[in-house]
Amino acid sequence: MREICTVKKVKRGCVYIELTRTERCDGCQMCAFNKRKSMTVPARTEISVDAGERVIVEMPTRAVGAGALAIYAIPLLLMVAGALIGLIGEPWLQIALCAVGLALGLLCAFIIDKAYRRRKGILPTIVAKASDNTVGSDGQPTKEP
Repeated sequence: MREICTVKKVKRGCVYIELTRTERCDGCQMCAFNKRKSMTVPARTEISVDAGERVIVEMPTRAVGAGALAIYAIPLLLMVAGALIGLIGEPWLQIALCAVGLALGLLCAFIIDKAYRRRKGILPTIVAKASDNTVGSDGQPTKEP
């Protein structure tokens, strides 16, 4: 999916873009807008851009579901494993092991999330600068930049 975004800043080779919520965002939930109208995210680029420029951004679509599953499933599985191991002892031991499992799961999820975001194809990619001939009448990018 392609979107028109504004470059907010360029810092040490990393480009930060501002994504604006559109009606197409309602079903996706990939960007986690919540109640905000826009959000600033890092993006990859191989073209030279400056702050304030409008650009066409290719949003990642592959492997997002697998990453989300890992982020939610790992803490849950380790919490349940801790609770099950705690069944051999007193109730306080079960609660403590459940909490330890949850904490370890959240730590693992945090580390996996950081590593996952560094992989190529996970960050939005700037594919072109937006000009009058690359933006349709509805404000969305045309098929070819």
